[in-house]
Order: sequence, then C-alpha cells, then structure tokens
Amino acid sequence: MGRRHNGVVKLLLAQKDVNPNIPDNNGKTPLFWATHRAHKGAMRLLLDHPHTNPNIPNHSGVAPLLLAVKCQDDGLAKMLLPHARINPNIKDHYGRTPPTLAVYFRIHRVFQVLLEHSDINMEISDNDGRMAVSLAAVTGYRRLMRLLMSRKDSHPNKTDNNGKTPLI
Repeated sequence: MGRRHNGVVKLLLAQKDVNPNIPDNNGKTPLFWATHRAHKGAMRLLLDHPHTNPNIPNHSGVAPLLLAVKCQDDGLAKMLLPHARINPNIKDHYGRTPPTLAVYFRIHRVFQVLLEHSDINMEISDNDGRMAVSLAAVTGYRRLMRLLMSRKDSHPNKTDNNGKTPLI
C-alpha cells in the first residue's frame, strides 16, 4: 500500500459494506499493515473511518500502537494516540503496554510522546508484575528514569511478581 494507493483506500472505505477490520491469516488488519509500512495517508484514512478498530492485535498480540513503539517511530505514535478509539494502555501477550515497551527497548523519543498523552498509565504491570519504573531500573536508562520519577504514577517501591523493587 503505497502513497499512490491512498485513492484506492479512500474508494474502498467509501463502500457502505466495507469492513476495515478483517485481518489476514496472521491477524494483521489493514491499519496494522499501514502502520507497519509507515503509510501515514492510509493510516489517516483508516483511522477516520467510523468502523475501524485501532486496538485489534495480530496473532502475536501486537496492536498498531504497540507496533509504532516497536518500530521506534514517534510520528506513528503521535498519529495513533489522539484518536478517541485508541487504547493507549493496550497490552501485548506479555502484558507490556506502550510505555513499558518503550522503556524496555530504550526508545526515548517514543516514550516522551507517550508521556504527553494524559491517558497513559504508568502503574500498569506486565505479566511479570514489572511497571515502567522497574524496567527503567533493569535497563539502567537514567534518562527515562528521570522522566518516570517526575510523574505521580511511578512508584519506586512497588514489587514485581518476584518481590523485587526497582532498587533490587
């Protein structure tokens, strides 16, 4: 789906019986593919369609916002976050949210974009009970830790499933 295909996407989405959420055999929806390929025009068209669900994950549990984080693309995250239907705290199969993924992979620019979104919740733990602050401690990324410690919803004393705090 290249830029020249935006007109085709627009025509298809104009059909009254079109379903923009039908996934391929790997669970990837048209919005997932547009995000994966950074086709912002197609993303915009799909996000503007009233029936597009931006939170459908692929078979690996990765939804378009999580994919934008994994792709280290703050522009894609900025496009997805403002849409009313987006879940900014969506989890993958490991329980990782967009901020925990950004911290884990040390993606500072995307993390800053996520922090600017008021609905981002830093208190959500992954499947191991680790929050973003725990992951920042594990990765040793002081820059992200400083940003996290400036927030009221970052708790340095919360323990994970193994009873460890970010200090351990």
